[in-house]
Amino acid sequence: MSKITRKQLIGGLLAFILILVLYFSFPVMVYLAIAVSLTIALSPLMEFLDRVKIRQKSLPDWLKALIGLLSVFLFFYLLFLIFVPPLLAELYAISDISMAEIYQNLETPIKTIENWADEIGIKPVGYESNREYILSKFSEYFNITNLTGTLTGLVSAMGNLVIALFSIAFITFFLLKDRHIPSSIVLAFTPDSSSDKMSRALAQIKYSLRRYFIGIIVQISLITLIVSFGMSVFNIKNAFIIGFFAGLINIIPYIGPVIGATIGTLIAFGTTPGLLAAEVWQFHLLKVLSVFAVVQLLDNFIFQPLIFSKSVNAHPLEIFFVILVAGNLFGIVGMIVAVPAYSVFRVIGREFLSEYKWIRSITKER
Repeated sequence: MSKITRKQLIGGLLAFILILVLYFSFPVMVYLAIAVSLTIALSPLMEFLDRVKIRQKSLPDWLKALIGLLSVFLFFYLLFLIFVPPLLAELYAISDISMAEIYQNLETPIKTIENWADEIGIKPVGYESNREYILSKFSEYFNITNLTGTLTGLVSAMGNLVIALFSIAFITFFLLKDRHIPSSIVLAFTPDSSSDKMSRALAQIKYSLRRYFIGIIVQISLITLIVSFGMSVFNIKNAFIIGFFAGLINIIPYIGPVIGATIGTLIAFGTTPGLLAAEVWQFHLLKVLSVFAVVQLLDNFIFQPLIFSKSVNAHPLEIFFVILVAGNLFGIVGMIVAVPAYSVFRVIGREFLSEYKWIRSITKER
């Protein structure tokens, strides 16, 4: 067995320190991951700007980076214009509604739930009836004190949000301006004997992640169109808002569609007059949920398999366990980045660890 050299010992110690720093700087790593994702997503725009010439001169790198960054801000500004005015209008409308009116509108749904619970023998502890329990919970969740506390929490989070936005914008600008930086940093830590392998791996990673993000954009667009169309057919107000939110939240695997369907249903019933009427609410609920059910089936059996097979080239069960582990370790953020991170791992494994049988097994072309 060969002795560990002083150089190897120092290298291992530095690597360990680097891992510790990255572990305890998780928010910074999230900022970096978002910036890298934006850089990859903007690569088609940047390649187009590379071909633009004014008086036979190419645009300077700083200007191309600024245009790319401004396009991101423009996108989110348009989202703000789409979502915030209707949301504020609904908040104003809700503030004018008394609790008595809300109870009156919910009388039939509460009665249905109460009868169903009585039939199967459900009775909450500490309450005289299911009705008393439902009304108490409703008052608790919609209590003005709770709403005020939520708003206070949102205001206190604004400082962290500003820091995050500035950090992401700063990192993204320089990644767009000096697009060789990520590759140069990685190659600087790569031994000369492995430089060619790493160069191939980086090119493959960029290609795979680019296809993945393009696929995600297509997925969001398709879900937005289908949900919006379905809601419009059933005369639901704010159909596009419901559809776009469903498409956007769908990037969270497995639980995203559930959140989208829940919030979308609440928006539909809260903004469309007449849906809570005693004689129609069940039928409208069925129609709204049927739209989300159809979209979910299309997403599970058509959209996601196409995206994952093109970018990660992994079995659905393999992807499921990767997302499950990432979610347990890092929560929702882990679930979102699980698939692109696994795509990077597969490329690295195929280039550098192919001598191991189990690595060859999970990284082989399917």
